Amino acid sequence: MKRLILVAVFLSSLLFADARRWTPPQPASGGGPTFTAISNNTAYNGGSSTTITVNATSVQAGDLVVLWACNYAGTTMTVSDGTSSLTGLTVTSSGANLTGQFFYLTSSVATGTVTYTVTYGVASTARAANVYVFRPSASCSFDTQASLSQAASGTAVTTNSITTGSGTVLTFAAQYNENAVNSSAETINSVTADGAIRTAVASTWYRATTSTYTGGGAATLAGSSRWCAISCSFRIP
Repeated sequence: MKRLILVAVFLSSLLFADARRWTPPQPASGGGPTFTAISNNTAYNGGSSTTITVNATSVQAGDLVVLWACNYAGTTMTVSDGTSSLTGLTVTSSGANLTGQFFYLTSSVATGTVTYTVTYGVASTARAANVYVFRPSASCSFDTQASLSQAASGTAVTTNSITTGSGTVLTFAAQYNENAVNSSAETINSVTADGAIRTAVASTWYRATTSTYTGGGAATLAGSSRWCAISCSFRIP
């Protein structure tokens, strides 16, 4: 009987030791940081006013928000979500009136369904706003923007080139045109865009990459028009 008890104690100690050494399987690593597309929306109004609003849904704290705002009055613009003011980038314009500008938040404070209000310096017709919400898997930051805007007439839209940083990069390009013609065949660095949103006068498209590049955005308009365009990028190092 004593032998049986000793054997049982010995086996129990082995099992207990194995239990202490054992660790559950861990999820596979790799793949790098990511930007997950959450929502997007567009707004357009041909009438004259000093504001336009556009909503985005499912916004969480820390999300990246990128908004393309346009006006036909050659005036200044500001953007707010009611909690934070978005940062404006380089203004792109064509002539005295056709004007577009990117705005962003790298880490949203407002959550849920958020209303973004674009306010113009003077009343404008042909007002447009396109908004994207992305969820970065780690802290993201502004990367770069085109130092100069691009403006011309015709059907072939191009932006000036940018040189992106390292890490996972999310690049945006956008155009605003005078004749309310849709765009198609949007690319970034000569590669088809991952996604695009379009209004009657403006479109915005994006592409995620994991290697640096020097290049710009491009698109084709359905008809000839005067246009302005620009690109910018964000990254997770």
